[in-house]
Amino acid sequence: MSSPFDIGPARADEVHDLAAIAGWAFTPSPADMLPWFEKIGLPSIRVIREDARSVGMLSIIRMGQWFGGVSVPCAGIGAVAVSAHHRGRGVATRLMQAALREIRDAGMSLSALYPATQPLYRAVGYELAGTRFEVTLPADAIDIKDRGLELRPATDSDRPAMEAAYARRARWSPGNLDRDHYLWDRVLHPRGEPPLSFLILGPAGVEGYVVISKAAPGTIPSDFVVHDVVAGTPAAARRLLSFFADHRSVAKNIIWFGPPSDPLLAALREQPYTVKVRFQWMVRIVDVISALEQRGYPRSAEGELHLMVDDPLLPENNGCFLLEVAGGKGSVRRSGRGTFRVHVRGLAPLYTGFQTPEAVRVAGLLEAEECDLGVAAELFAGPAPWMSDMF
Repeated sequence: MSSPFDIGPARADEVHDLAAIAGWAFTPSPADMLPWFEKIGLPSIRVIREDARSVGMLSIIRMGQWFGGVSVPCAGIGAVAVSAHHRGRGVATRLMQAALREIRDAGMSLSALYPATQPLYRAVGYELAGTRFEVTLPADAIDIKDRGLELRPATDSDRPAMEAAYARRARWSPGNLDRDHYLWDRVLHPRGEPPLSFLILGPAGVEGYVVISKAAPGTIPSDFVVHDVVAGTPAAARRLLSFFADHRSVAKNIIWFGPPSDPLLAALREQPYTVKVRFQWMVRIVDVISALEQRGYPRSAEGELHLMVDDPLLPENNGCFLLEVAGGKGSVRRSGRGTFRVHVRGLAPLYTGFQTPEAVRVAGLLEAEECDLGVAAELFAGPAPWMSDMF
């Protein structure tokens, strides 16, 4: 018996129905969702239909994710929503399964998402693999007064310089996104009060920037929300902190999303800030061979790992793979002894550096001898993966 469900790209005549579905699932009203459809574009939306009527949707965002200094092709999944009367019928699971097959066939190696519920995504091979950290710094506690570098408002013509500054930072920040136009638009033109953007200029040119707005316009004092910030030099970090401090009469807290060991915070004399986990994101290894070959590795690491991967959904990922790493690069072929037995879910936090091989083993997603655990720990060593973007 054939399935009553059909899955395919969104059509223009479905937008209002899809906005109602998304509005029911998320905070925005259906009317608020309509501009989002225009920004992301219908070619990025996949719809599941029953008897030709749309009952669920998701978005696929083509981007990259930086690991080991290399941007690995990644599909971001967002706006997964199911109509009220179709919940609990496996609609979202069918939609995710079809999306993953499409993503693999399109040559993407990874997929990433922020889960509203973890069981759904674990069932199709995703696992927690990184963190979005929220930094809160009281404006009146900033003890930096350094205005040695020029700070000026950014214009549209400055966007390439901002993108270059971001890329320099993101390249060596595991988990950061290699943003496309849509993701940059979310940073520079978020919902709500339009933010202000400022460049930090020094001897090296653009040494940093900030995109900032008030959390509650019309309220004094108000928390200030930083939508994006980069400090590429110590002087730029001090200048940005001085800029934040200059707003202490109208700002209660400065809030941004950065790494757990943010260099901006290292410039402070004391520790008046808090850093907390706001969200944890998930990753799915869509193509084992290309994912392992495309990421970078520590240049000092050298060794081989005899993997045996179990992937219940994508059979091309099943079997034995020999990963050989040298000179910061990895090569993979179908071979090896299969002594490092890992579920595709367990491969994600190992790949990103979110968990050590021992932690993945304790979670029940990996079986290996002590010597193989040591090799994997060396090959996938690096800073904790983090991400500032939502998508």
